[in-house]
Amino acid sequence: MRYLFVAIGTFLLSAFFIVIRYKTGWVEGFLPNFVEFVLWIPIAFFFANKVLRTTISRVPVGFREIVVIISMVFATISANASIQIMQSKIFGRTWSASYKDPVAKPGSSEVPVVPTVGEKIATNFVSVAGEEIGSRFIIVSALLMVMSPGWAIALSSLLFAALHTVIPILVGMPEIGLFRLGSTGVIGVACGIAFIRYGLGAAIAIHFLVNLVGWFAYNQTYIANAILFGSGFVALFVLPPTLWFTRKRRKHERETLISQAATV
Repeated sequence: MRYLFVAIGTFLLSAFFIVIRYKTGWVEGFLPNFVEFVLWIPIAFFFANKVLRTTISRVPVGFREIVVIISMVFATISANASIQIMQSKIFGRTWSASYKDPVAKPGSSEVPVVPTVGEKIATNFVSVAGEEIGSRFIIVSALLMVMSPGWAIALSSLLFAALHTVIPILVGMPEIGLFRLGSTGVIGVACGIAFIRYGLGAAIAIHFLVNLVGWFAYNQTYIANAILFGSGFVALFVLPPTLWFTRKRRKHERETLISQAATV
């Protein structure tokens, strides 16, 4: 039972961080995300050393696996877009993340500071790193102690989606709405699979790239188009032959080893 308490306790701690940030207005920007990321590091070390002694068999990350990870990024982006299109068709509206730069309010002489590309990338990285440490490194690892990987991914994804949907609504942000549940759940599934198969770094990479595309896609910049086209090209034209040739090579190596063993 203690592993379930770890998972639930981590979820509640994440919710507490979100409540504090929304209540204080300390939501956007590099500094609040960096502070939350720093707070998660000692918590993760404590659980890793005291409670979570998992023995997950990771897949070595080679060229073939990098192709798979990039394809997962593309699939996650496509799933997010598909969910939003479906919601618009069925309900007439959907939730869409606001990535636009801050603008001056009508009648205000204050000119907001527009973050640079570097600041956006840094903020994105520390934000997703903190989320992945809590939602994947701690919660998924704890759930794996008491259930199968499939159920661990499903439950952790549901908690992750609730964290980004229900909690903000409860603290007075109703404009976020439950339409966000599907898109954040998709990210949770993709990052959960990546964590179990490849480790924390892969989960952070997928979450980072998905958010990065969303940030730059708001103005349809060439960066977002390049990422979308590149990941799509890899998923459709590089992944299939890579998997095929890799499998054929491994089959040949296995047959060679069998023949050598037979001649001894």
